[in-house]
This record gives sequence, C-alpha cells and structure tokens, in this order.
Amino acid sequence: MELDKRSMKVLEKLIQNPSISSKDLSLSFELSRGQLNYTIKKINDYLEEKGLGIITRTRQGKFLIEEEVIFEFSKLFNVTELSVEDYILSMEERIYVTLLIILSREEYLSLDHLVDELGVSKNTILRDVKELNLLLDEYHLSLHFDRASGYVIQGDEWNKRLVLKNIIEKLYTRSIGEALILKASKIDKDELRDFRDKIYKIEKELSVEYTDDRILALPLLMIIIIRRIERGRLINYSFKINARELSDTKEYLVTDKLFWDMEDINENERLYLTLQLLTTNVSRKNILSVNQLTKMKHAVEESINKFEKIAFITIQDKQALIDKLMVHMSPAYYRIKYDMNLNNNYLNMNDNSDLSSIYFLVSKSIFPLELFFDKSLPKIEIFFITLIISGHLMSNDHLLKINQHKKAIIVCPNGLSISSLLEKTLETILPEIEFISTMSTRSFYKSDIEDVDYVFSVVPLETEKKVFLVDSFLSDKDKVQLRDEVLTYDEENLLEQISVDEIINIVKKYAVIENEAMLRKSLQNSKKVSESYISKPQYGVGLKDLLTEDAVLYYPNEVSWQRVIHDLGTILYDKDIITKGYIETIIDQMPQLPSYVLLGNKIALPHASPEFGAKKLGISVAVLKHGIASEAGEIKTIVLLSSIDKEEHINVLYELLNLSMSTRLNDVEKKTTESEILRELCKFSIEEGKK
Repeated sequence: MELDKRSMKVLEKLIQNPSISSKDLSLSFELSRGQLNYTIKKINDYLEEKGLGIITRTRQGKFLIEEEVIFEFSKLFNVTELSVEDYILSMEERIYVTLLIILSREEYLSLDHLVDELGVSKNTILRDVKELNLLLDEYHLSLHFDRASGYVIQGDEWNKRLVLKNIIEKLYTRSIGEALILKASKIDKDELRDFRDKIYKIEKELSVEYTDDRILALPLLMIIIIRRIERGRLINYSFKINARELSDTKEYLVTDKLFWDMEDINENERLYLTLQLLTTNVSRKNILSVNQLTKMKHAVEESINKFEKIAFITIQDKQALIDKLMVHMSPAYYRIKYDMNLNNNYLNMNDNSDLSSIYFLVSKSIFPLELFFDKSLPKIEIFFITLIISGHLMSNDHLLKINQHKKAIIVCPNGLSISSLLEKTLETILPEIEFISTMSTRSFYKSDIEDVDYVFSVVPLETEKKVFLVDSFLSDKDKVQLRDEVLTYDEENLLEQISVDEIINIVKKYAVIENEAMLRKSLQNSKKVSESYISKPQYGVGLKDLLTEDAVLYYPNEVSWQRVIHDLGTILYDKDIITKGYIETIIDQMPQLPSYVLLGNKIALPHASPEFGAKKLGISVAVLKHGIASEAGEIKTIVLLSSIDKEEHINVLYELLNLSMSTRLNDVEKKTTESEILRELCKFSIEEGKK
C-alpha cells in the first residue's frame, strides 16, 4: 500500500521530531483527535506491511517510534541526527541507560537523581527497577538501595563488566547510541577521540583490522572499565584467567605499552584489557602460540573428519576449509576459554533458517574441539563454525564458470564468518557477476572502486556507484527478490545466459530425451550456459519429497544384509537413480552391516561415493520384522541413499537423524505394510518441516 500525502507528511513530522505531543501534532496539521488517530492507524498499517514496528503513544500523549522506523525513513526525509533531549527512550533503553549511569559513575545516586536524568516519573523508575533486577539476575547480580550509598549493583565485578559490554553494544546500535552513552557515563568527546586513536594504533602495530561496529563501541567500554579499575573495582583474577597464557602475546605487549602511564592498572587488569582486544571480532589475524595452535588445528581436522562421516559427504578442498576455520578459531580460542562469548543476536536471527540442518550435524561433530577446550562450545560459537562450513559447501566449485562481464564488491561491517557466508551466497545467486572483494565500511571509503560496477552492502553508503542493500542473511524469498532487482537494473549486460534446466524443459516439450544425464552434462560443458541459482541444492528436500510406496519394502521374515541392499538398490536402479555398479560397490565394501553407517545406533544408511554410480538424489527404505545384528544391537530400518551433491541430501539426513533419536521410529517399525510405513515416514517428515 502507499500512504496519502497527508499521512506521509505526518510520518515525516514524527521522524523529524519524535518528542512532539499528540496535541502539537494535531495543531500542526489542523487535525481533530479522531482524524489524527485515523492517520496514525494508516501509518501503522503501512509500517506493518513493510515489516516494521508500529508507532505507539504514552499516557502523556508522547509518541514511541522504534529505532528501525527512524533508520528506515531518516534518509528519505533528510533527517539529521536527533539530539539526546528530543529522543524518547523505550523501557528497554531506559533500563540500559540506568545500568550505565550506575556502573559508570561514582557519585551518590538516588531515585530523584534517576528521575532527573531520565525525565520520567518515580513510578516509572520503580517499575523499571523491577525489570532491571530480572536482567541482572541473569548475571547473578542485584540492584540495592540504601540512604548511605544510594543505588548500588552488588555481585562479581567480572559479571558487572559483562553487563557493561552487552548494554554498550546494544545501545550503540541506536541512531543516537553514542550520544546516549556519552551523556549517561559522562565521557568527554575529546577523551573518547583520544582513546579511539589508541585503538587505531593497536590496529597499526598488530596489522589487524577490527570490524566497524566493534571499533566504535570498544573505546567506550574500555574507558568505563579503566575508571572502575582506578576506583578499586577489580576482577577476581584467580577465578578467570591464567596469566602465563597471555603474557607473551603481542596483544599483551601492545596493551602494556599503551597503558604504561596508568599506574593504578595492575598486571591482572592489564591481562583483562588484553582479553578485550583479543576477543574483539577481528577480521584477520593469527595469535596463538605454536604449541596451542597445533593442538587446536588437530582438533579442527578431527572435527571435520567426523562431520564428513556423520553427513556422509566428502568435502572438496578440505585444507582450504580448515584454514578458514583456523582464522576464525584463533580469536574464538580466547572467547571460549575465558567465557567471553559473542552476542546471541545472530543466532536468534537465524534460529529457523536453512542453516539448521548443517548446524545439527556440526553440533554432533565437534567433540574433538570440546575435548581440546575441556568444555562444551557455546551455541553461538557452533553457529559461526556452521556458517564457515556452509559457506565452503556453497563455494564456487558448485557453479558453472561463466563469462562474467560485471564486477562488484561487498561491504559488510560484521566479522569474517558472516562476510564470508554473504559473499558465497551472492556468488551463488548471481553467477553472472564477479565479486572481487569483501570489505568493511571504513575500508570501502578508503578504497579505489573506479573499476567496480556494483556495490552490495549491508549498510547504506554514500557513493555514486549503484548500491544494492542486502541483509547479512538472505532468506529464499530475499534471494529471488535480489536477483530480480539486479537483473532488472542491468538486464542488457547480465541476461546473457540461459539455465540448463530451462533448455531441458524446452527440449522436453518438443522431443523425447533418450539420455537426460548426458544431455545435462554436455550443456554444462558449454561456456554459454549457466546453472540457474534456483536449481542449486535446496535443503528443503525431505523424506516426503523422495519416498513413494514402490520405494518401501517390508520383510516379515528373516533376511540377510546383502539381500536387503540388493533389493533396495534394484528399486533405485529401476528408477534410473543409480547404476548396477553402485549396488555392487556397496555390497563389496560392506559385506556385513558396518557400525559407521548407523544413525543413532538405530537406522542403517549404506551409501557409496557418487563416482561409483549415483546419478541423482534418491532413497529406498526397508523395515524388517526381524532385525539384522550389529555392534549396536538389532537394526530394523535400512535406508539406501544415492546423492550426487555434497549438500542436496543434508535435509534428508537431518530428518533421518532426528527419526533415529525419536520414539517415532518405533511407530514406523511396528507397521506391517509398505503403505503404512510410507504414511508414517511422510507424516514425520511433514512435522519436521514445520519446526
């Protein structure tokens, strides 16, 4: 829907001055109360359609506008940065600012002080304090008040700094986040500028590049932490850190040199400040000692080998994947070892994404790494490992090489893992374009981009080049829309290809194809044809999509392992999914049921490498009344798998893994006809798809 001119003008006024009252807004446009309410409703319908938060009002008639709405329309309406005085804090923001005031200042703070600072009533502050204590409880901290000391946060200093780190990072994402932090903590702009210069010196001396979001927020955090150290608010060293593991690092030496004139910072606190640098989400670096680095690399290699076995794939260019993981794991080493974990926002954003299948397999493969760290890896660290593996599986060896006439760069202020995945995603959906570099926002403005045709950016940029704004993580719908947008913009130069699938579908309309596999292979060898990005392996293919009743067998009597393999293989051979050589290879390699093909010690999944005769994705299933003996016990469900791609079977495998660990497998194995077995498997697959 489109807004009428009056509604758009009202929205513009609200974006320009969020603190305006309902009365003043009505007077500005000569609207009655009813007309204003109707206009706000139309604006909210418009915002909801765009997927943005709606505008609400306080009891005092003030408007509450979500940050994303201000960001979305500020450029359209040419709005300059809001002042702190004009900005109305949400309850969440008031809680963050209240915590920041208490943790960053030394003076006595009463209820009246907080009322003056935040510009709200005492009752509002008291309600906020209840919510604030719920937040602090997650960190084993609590807020207390007495007449002698005022408001004080009690608990471990390490946890107080964790709170500081999290609220600074969250506040900084607001359009006036830095101004809010400076006012709440009473940090002078000159002090901030000097400290940022120190961080830039660290970049230069260590030859690293910190990501944009972190380099801006990190100085604010460190200034406040140093204040607390100087006031005697010290961490419990013996509880968290082993000094010998950090004292010989370049980061420690650089930090020591930068803060040598601060006499009140003892060795333990210098180590803590070093950790703040080491655990910043750097884009490139290598920091571990040779001994620890070697051990961790061995653990990474074992984890990848385990992933291959669990996922039933052979990873191409495995060493390149290991190298990528090692770049990520160097700073992750310190995050994991010292419980300084990344923000879970990225994990929440992708909780239901296509990555869930690979995430599940990775979580089952990382025992060697957990053994190395002597602890379980946090979910967010597993998620980033998943991003790197997924990005590698989506690499260019899946794409037909085509003649790329246009060049593009990607601007992503996030870290290496997210940037890498975004790069691989864009390469997959836009194979017509050569993506020559991925960089941070600061690097973009320093770079010569004269030869670049397009820029794909996560954040708005000021440039004469054509910029396509993208999210860090693209849904299937986003991918289709982005490709359409790019091709529509430059159709003449980009639409020089036709996909293999399109050609085959056209040929099928007017001729009989005797050997589709050979035709597809010949077309793929043509330099003038590109694989459609839509035809790339989709994680959404499940059991329900592949199984038919003629691909399900039930054995009421005892039967041998080799007989079941032969029968299941014959089904796939008759469907032109595999060759006879594929069946013979499995029987030759697995004369008995081997333990390494068992899923959850319940389901056998025999398979062979594609080169032995796999022609396309397919499965056949057998359920036995009398199971076949294995090291794990009797196996009553056997699934023969054929796959020609290292990704396309991931979702099927994910469903089978879940089935092997579910009581629903008992329901499947109790069925006595092929149709009942098929119905039960499809029902389970549908339920998995809804999760």
